[in-house]
Amino acid sequence: MDGTFAPKFLLHVLTMTDTQLIIFALFQSILEEFGAVRTGNVYITDNASNMKAAFRDATWLGCACHNLNLVLSHGLSLNARKNDGEDCGVPREVIELVDACKEIVTLAKRSKINNQLETTLKQCIVTQWNSVLTTLKSVSVNLAQLQITSVTNNEDKTNRKLLRLLADIKESLLLEVIGVLEPFDTATKCLSSDSKPTLHLVAPTKLQLAKALTLAATDSAVVAQLKQHLHDQLERYFTIQPLHYTATLLDPALKNNDELLPLEARQQAVISLRQAVSAVTDVDQPQTTQDDTPPAKKARLEDGFFASLYDSPSSSTSNEVSICYQLLTI
Repeated sequence: MDGTFAPKFLLHVLTMTDTQLIIFALFQSILEEFGAVRTGNVYITDNASNMKAAFRDATWLGCACHNLNLVLSHGLSLNARKNDGEDCGVPREVIELVDACKEIVTLAKRSKINNQLETTLKQCIVTQWNSVLTTLKSVSVNLAQLQITSVTNNEDKTNRKLLRLLADIKESLLLEVIGVLEPFDTATKCLSSDSKPTLHLVAPTKLQLAKALTLAATDSAVVAQLKQHLHDQLERYFTIQPLHYTATLLDPALKNNDELLPLEARQQAVISLRQAVSAVTDVDQPQTTQDDTPPAKKARLEDGFFASLYDSPSSSTSNEVSICYQLLTI
């Protein structure tokens, strides 16, 4: 001791291990509160590294809607163009279109233009899903009125700037890009629900989006490039896990679709389902009938989006008695 007082503080910084333990403990406490702690629980969260780490010893799936958002955020990333001129896959014309629409919305909100429109323009917000589509659609709906406003008073500085920005908007391309992005918005709405399960719709969603991104003979070069780039991002970020196929197998309207459930995926799903059923004990056997056709329901958004999958004929490999009934009566 040199006679001086040197206070020492113990600073505890949360490490990844601490964070993941806290997250998992919080989830467990909530499940315990509702008596829902089971060995077969499946945890679905976003793709944050601390979430993945928290459930590394449990069955974990990434949220499908978050994965869709990753597809679009990378597929329409405007920052990628700054990487030493490296081609990010997004057509330059699409980048310029989105930029112009965002500038128009900003200009309209800073001036009185937005108040003159029948429907207001919507700005692109990073934290909102499908925000780019929302912005593009708001500009498209108001395009004619914006054009009239821009030539009403050429002496007005704001109107002159608006006129210059509108010159960068090619209406045909705007409508084409909206058409490419709308299926993603529909898919997000179909998968977003807090009152019913949607796990069985994840695999069908990827199939339907892949079909929507299939190149058509009428596609322009710009749209074809955009579709291909988004398809690449779909394959990279929207992954299908065995549990997704198992959930799809349990849907009477989808289980017989060989395009959706190819032989290997179907066999893997059956094995997974058998294991899950064998792990359950003391379950009352449900009343079953030979007719497993779902009852008629009101038209829903997903009915239209997945319509072609519901109507798909089944092959000889899937023409069998209900797999669920077979498993539950073993």
